[in-house]
Amino acid sequence: MKLFLDESLSPDPTNTTAGRYDGEWTFLTVYPHAMRLLSPGRLEPEIALENLDLRKDPGPFRCEVRAGDELDVLIDFGTELVGHLTVELKLPSGGGIACSTGESELEARDWGPASQCKGQRPRKQNFYPSSAGLFSFQIEEGAFRFARIRLAGVVGKVELLKIAVEAQFYGKERRSRFQCEDPFWQRLWESTLYTARLNTRPDEFWDGPKRDRHLWWGDGRMVKGSFDFGYFDPRPTERLLAKFPLKQWANNIPVFSFESIKMVREHLQCYGLSDTVVSSIRDRFWPQMDWIISTQCGEDGRVERRDDVEYFFKMGFVDWSPMPLGGRMEELSIEQFFWLECLQDAAWIARQLGDEPRSTDYLARAVRLRSLLRKLFRTKGGFHHTLGLAETPETPWRMPLDFGMHYQKTYVEKLNFGPSGPSLHSNARAVFASLMNPGEEAELKATLASETLPPIITGYYQAYVPSARALCGDPEGAAAGVKDYFGAMLDELQTPCIWESFEPLKKNNPEVWGINAWPKGLCHGFSCGMTRFILRHLVGAEITAPGYGEVHLHEQAVFRRAFKLTLPTPQGELTIERTEASAPVVISRHTN
Repeated sequence: MKLFLDESLSPDPTNTTAGRYDGEWTFLTVYPHAMRLLSPGRLEPEIALENLDLRKDPGPFRCEVRAGDELDVLIDFGTELVGHLTVELKLPSGGGIACSTGESELEARDWGPASQCKGQRPRKQNFYPSSAGLFSFQIEEGAFRFARIRLAGVVGKVELLKIAVEAQFYGKERRSRFQCEDPFWQRLWESTLYTARLNTRPDEFWDGPKRDRHLWWGDGRMVKGSFDFGYFDPRPTERLLAKFPLKQWANNIPVFSFESIKMVREHLQCYGLSDTVVSSIRDRFWPQMDWIISTQCGEDGRVERRDDVEYFFKMGFVDWSPMPLGGRMEELSIEQFFWLECLQDAAWIARQLGDEPRSTDYLARAVRLRSLLRKLFRTKGGFHHTLGLAETPETPWRMPLDFGMHYQKTYVEKLNFGPSGPSLHSNARAVFASLMNPGEEAELKATLASETLPPIITGYYQAYVPSARALCGDPEGAAAGVKDYFGAMLDELQTPCIWESFEPLKKNNPEVWGINAWPKGLCHGFSCGMTRFILRHLVGAEITAPGYGEVHLHEQAVFRRAFKLTLPTPQGELTIERTEASAPVVISRHTN
């Protein structure tokens, strides 16, 4: 079954005329894109099964069910949807109906063990009509692309009168337009926007519509950026920033607090200085920065772990990809490098608000911290991942924070085998925190391009590692790595959204499709960062002033393809174009 894609390679079934918009939400009835009978018999009219239009009601389907058989139908709606599935049938007798849904065909077919992930997935409901006649049912609202309907104990002619999803999408039509001579990049842009849209709520951003349905601030920052590029609506972010938690780490994760400061900076770059956001900065984010500096940092300026503060997995969260295990918080490169970047972001924000004393203070702290971190973490090949490896260097890397293992080995067992050496994570974060000195690019690039280090398996850090590699002078290599990862996901596996995690070498393994005991989200918010990669490293554009006031074009650290990108801005449309790979980039503005 082939994924639905419109002419722009977008999996979004809405456009300027499709659906009903109420000022916040767009509502659309979506019909089957394709259907397949899994049981014996024929589903008529057969010819219609290959010519369905998800925007049009295909009319009824009929099937004669013999004694001893069942009716088993798989429905593909062609793209990921969030909504209610409604089914209407005409039955020749009573019987049993089982309906299951999933982001993948395997999940909809109820393969694998039941999920233990907060009771959200997989979704399966049973119905027991007692007699012949018309029968309809609606499953609870969920996120899915596929549905499976099974009828048992029913004998005679069954008519499927209606199969439809009442779907809802936050926002109106896409307002950005992107075309590229290589359709992969156009599809990656559009699929990322759609993933972000399905995870956008009126006042927050979800991690995934099938997963936790919860705001994780790091995930939220990724969703927010792509939603802004696609739909240009500041309301969800402004409502979210007004309720930022105080005197605690966001989600009990230090790096997610640092991501939230980055979210504020990117919001100002996109929309400018609104009274609402300025109030949130002064009332919530400056007090949070004061809390971090006064209570969560040691004398040398590094963030430290405090026993009276709660932490996710007792240490916080970094990524699901394998990495070295161990180290106190002050010995962890990612925590400290993220904190350095946070100070730099906060200084930029303060400067935009005209708060020079605060900006100067943050910059001074950043300068001192940068000097210290280079002394502590700089090593051959880049920057140590941790200064306190809690397992022998020969131990295979793994996701280290699971269920408090990192805390147990470091703080309880007090294991320390010395520095770990560099990782993809540590070198990427070093680049973003401006820890790399001129002339060190080739050394860090070699590590970031390594084929012997464990790969990045999450869409979250795919937004960071390839970008860092490009900034080290290898944009073509970075682009090839992105294409290897996302190409296998989007093109080969025909998926509409960006997944939580993916391992291309395992793409034929059923586990890939999110049906193991802890299912992956095949539409996941923290994987929405690739629009930034495209903007910076293909288009070569960087927003450097509030409200798109300045857009700097980079001729270096870009991979050259012909493209045309139009973005909405407060002043009107911004168009950036390269007519052919060897041509210069041209930027133009069309004011409102």
